[in-house]
Amino acid sequence: ARRRVAQRPNPSAYQLNCYARELLTIEPADLRDPELGLEVALRAYAITGDEYHYNSYTTALAYEATGQLDKAIEMAQRALAHAPIEESTERREYEAALARFLEDAGKVEAAEQVYLDTLEARRARFPSGHLDIAGSLFDLGQWLLTQRKPVESEKPLRECLAIREAALDREDLHLETIQCRIAQAKSALGASLTGQAKFAEAEILLLESYQRLNDIPLSPRHSYYDTLERMVHLYESWGKYDQAAPYRDQVASAPVTRTSLGPGS
Repeated sequence: ARRRVAQRPNPSAYQLNCYARELLTIEPADLRDPELGLEVALRAYAITGDEYHYNSYTTALAYEATGQLDKAIEMAQRALAHAPIEESTERREYEAALARFLEDAGKVEAAEQVYLDTLEARRARFPSGHLDIAGSLFDLGQWLLTQRKPVESEKPLRECLAIREAALDREDLHLETIQCRIAQAKSALGASLTGQAKFAEAEILLLESYQRLNDIPLSPRHSYYDTLERMVHLYESWGKYDQAAPYRDQVASAPVTRTSLGPGS
């Protein structure tokens, strides 16, 4: 269906972009065509340039898929530069992709700087305690966890949690949304503390996160299962293997298609 629309006379940049994304991400993977995906993505990008930053991002993914990492980095940087500074699913996706490209290129410090730059920009734009600042702190903390830097991750994650908890009394927020974000911050901070062998405090945070994510029907399932994995990692690191067992059983039943950060991340 995407192909038919893209092959019409004068397709829009949006239609071409949608087709390119299908070519790059369709399941099963043996149906993907990165070379054609790049060709179509470049056609979309030629129409809009960087004005429509999602075209830049799709082109970055196409360059990655065809093994052109330097060009992937350049296009991801373009996408990020033209995306609004406010917290959004798109901006978070761009940051994660750019950091991944830079890490794959052996530029780990530059990858970390992606998150630091957004944090600095948001601190300059928004008042202290703004939830978008908390979002940057969370993403930075998560990145540091994936780099096995639990000590360095603790400070941004604690600040993130403090901001999110302080926002609970705001009437303009959806209660379940902020509760879910608090649970995610507690889960990540629990992983940070586990990595520092601060097991008792990590247990409190992870149990609270697990319970809250379990109670919120619309909570992201990947966050729930990541917390389960972190519970297993906590108890195994603590030597309490019997307490890890029920959480390990739930992890084993997790959907295979979910995106996981891994037990220690």
